[in-house]
Amino acid sequence: MEAQQILASVKSREDVFIPQETLYGPFDVTLLVKDGIARAHKNILSKSSTFFARMLNSYMREGIEGEVRFETLSKANLGDVLEFIYTGSVDVLSEDHAKELITIADYMLIQQLKSLGGRFLAKKLNVYNCISTYYFAKRSQCKELFSDTWNFIVRNFTAVAKTTEFLDLTAEDVEIWISCDEINVSTEEDVFKILLTWIDHDKSERKKCFQSLFKHIRLPYVTCDYLHRDIVTNDLVRGNGGCLDLVEHTKNYDTLSVSPRKSLEIPVILVSVQKFEDRLLYYFPHDNTWCKLRDTSPLSDQVISCHGKLYFLSKREYKLLRYDSFSNRWTSLSYKGGRDIQQLFVRNDDEIYAFASENPASCPECVALRSRGTEDSAVERSLCGKHVSYIMKYKPETDFWEEISSFDVGSREGICIVAKDSFIYFVGGKRSNMPLKDADRYDLSRSKWDKIPDMQRARQWAYGAAAYERLFITDNGRSHQEERTCEVYLETTNEWQFIASLRIPRTRQGCMMCVDGKLYVLSDYVWSVSGTRGKIECYDPDKNEWREQTEIPIKRVMYPWYLLNSCSMRVFKGTLPSVTTPL
Repeated sequence: MEAQQILASVKSREDVFIPQETLYGPFDVTLLVKDGIARAHKNILSKSSTFFARMLNSYMREGIEGEVRFETLSKANLGDVLEFIYTGSVDVLSEDHAKELITIADYMLIQQLKSLGGRFLAKKLNVYNCISTYYFAKRSQCKELFSDTWNFIVRNFTAVAKTTEFLDLTAEDVEIWISCDEINVSTEEDVFKILLTWIDHDKSERKKCFQSLFKHIRLPYVTCDYLHRDIVTNDLVRGNGGCLDLVEHTKNYDTLSVSPRKSLEIPVILVSVQKFEDRLLYYFPHDNTWCKLRDTSPLSDQVISCHGKLYFLSKREYKLLRYDSFSNRWTSLSYKGGRDIQQLFVRNDDEIYAFASENPASCPECVALRSRGTEDSAVERSLCGKHVSYIMKYKPETDFWEEISSFDVGSREGICIVAKDSFIYFVGGKRSNMPLKDADRYDLSRSKWDKIPDMQRARQWAYGAAAYERLFITDNGRSHQEERTCEVYLETTNEWQFIASLRIPRTRQGCMMCVDGKLYVLSDYVWSVSGTRGKIECYDPDKNEWREQTEIPIKRVMYPWYLLNSCSMRVFKGTLPSVTTPL
């Protein structure tokens, strides 16, 4: 019989685990509890936790005398701890028993025992006990249980908010929950109703903190009917000037900084088609449906999304426009004077950056080159070779561009830029019309450039995205007969690897993006006969294959020219048409 099986079978008549002296040598530690004692081995206890290691292998009294006292611990509790330390397992009999084990494990720094009790409690979660379990996990620093209960509460928030446990929470705790982005509600009105129910549970005392809690109701996302019928007429709102001011300020969408709850948003792919059929379209990957956002859109070279708003960059007109679909408003933003914004990119879904360069029009040498008939800006940079490039960060609160870094890319053009975590990757491009394999990155946290391995293939018109904790890059190929290869950069191994090639042949334009955790590529199908459409493909990382997801519902005429831009975003459900059927 194995040692673990022998140990597991040796218990006293009180069903308390007792270690065996013969298997591990003589006992050298005595453990005293309020109703008994137990003997154990110093080396076994020390390996189990830093609590015992520091105590027993030092000049502390316990280490010198070989005796440890636990005045509040029972013999049964100690037996459970020793059973886990010596065998790696212990039977968890009830929720109260699990909490006892977690509390003891937290004190003795036995993480594995804490996790065992946490997994037991996670299986017992329901709307009536999740609040108390959450705060117990928080106090005990039980990370797995804390995460499990938090996820359970936000998923079932409307039901949880009706329970006695929630209604008994303090104002400070309620504020944390109703200010949370992740709580799952059907409408923003639900949060206001939940607040009123909590106030009514002890109205005479709780009405004092109504204003501080009311500010967390995201009023712009409440319907106008409900706002005027139920919120403005509510006694608590009408009797509070600060609350009435908040209601009035919801009319000023230009100062709106709060986003909708995530449960009230839906992930979409925005497609901007310009020339002949100028329009903005939404594609809903979950439902495989399309809807039209606008009949016209501004002529632009790039479109990005941040905080649910669209940003249109026109390099030819030196313009940057922002469109808020919620308020249906356009805003003209600052465009850095004397510099050309080459690309916009978004980091972590909430920060806008730009890759910019000095404007050749302000360079005397480039002006001289132009006077001799050199019109192309790429050629100007190639011949002049003195234009500094910049990484800039946009500050929406002040409409100002902050310079992050300046550097020299020489005559390198057409660089693909992707932001992932604290890194900004600069990949591919061309120099003297020769495609490049070059790959570099700028670390925002260290303000430092790093050279990473070159790609396996030179890519002149590359585009990419971060997904599945990796960096994906593809391009439009060099000829329409070529496969559209795709490769991925792995930070853990610091190398590039080829993955499955895209299914659609070479196209003139393309975009890659991550939408709700999945990777998509949008392509403009230019090598086919009249009447064909662009495509959207989706990558399956488990099968390492691309599949065709849908067609872009814009019919082509023979050899048309138009711009096709795209980005991913999350939009407030309240701004969508009531019916979203294919166009």
